[in-house]
Amino acid sequence: MTTTGPRVCIAYLHPGTVRAEFMDSVLRTIQSHPKFEWSRIAVYSGADITRGRNAAFEEASRLVPEIDYLWFLDADSVFEPNVIDLLLEDRYDDDQIRSALVMGQHANGTLFPAYRQFERGGKGLRPGTGAEVRQAAKGRATLQVAAFGMACVVIPRKALMTMRRDRSSGELWPFAEVQWPEVMGYGTTEDDVTFCLRAMHAGFERVLDVDAKVGHVKDRVVWP
Repeated sequence: MTTTGPRVCIAYLHPGTVRAEFMDSVLRTIQSHPKFEWSRIAVYSGADITRGRNAAFEEASRLVPEIDYLWFLDADSVFEPNVIDLLLEDRYDDDQIRSALVMGQHANGTLFPAYRQFERGGKGLRPGTGAEVRQAAKGRATLQVAAFGMACVVIPRKALMTMRRDRSSGELWPFAEVQWPEVMGYGTTEDDVTFCLRAMHAGFERVLDVDAKVGHVKDRVVWP
């Protein structure tokens, strides 16, 4: 069958099993986009999520034929088929790494947007706020952020290949949990935050599409 849409590789990690709700979201998305050229990378990570993310990133960079986008997903995420359409809209360009809106949940049950912004002066990171999300949603605007998690992130090929080349320079490759103070002044970061900070220094914006909404299946589904 001839395809005319983008070439998208779905990548996710798993501990040996994958939630049925996640696979249902993936299959419904694929079935509703027959003109896309789909591929898939599933990495058994066990407890070493950082190793798994790096392995998926490297495998995606070597795929033949080459992909246009790497779509990282958490294997317990749930989403509607239009999420990929929102993250591939023409208003985005190849210098922008895009994330859907994901909500976390405090112990008291209240929800919060799971992304981070720079503190004043740019030497620290703070949590994102619901007010920022609501303001962006009013004008169908994207929200430029410092960092987000990898629950639902689209990485254009340009960023994939640029950040892959960093490995040959002897620098960290691109997911890692590190201490940044002597390097960038941001303190300890998780590997997804490290990825975003490295993307920033490689010249790529991190943008949040507040209309592309993703939930997680744990004890219950949490929707934004």
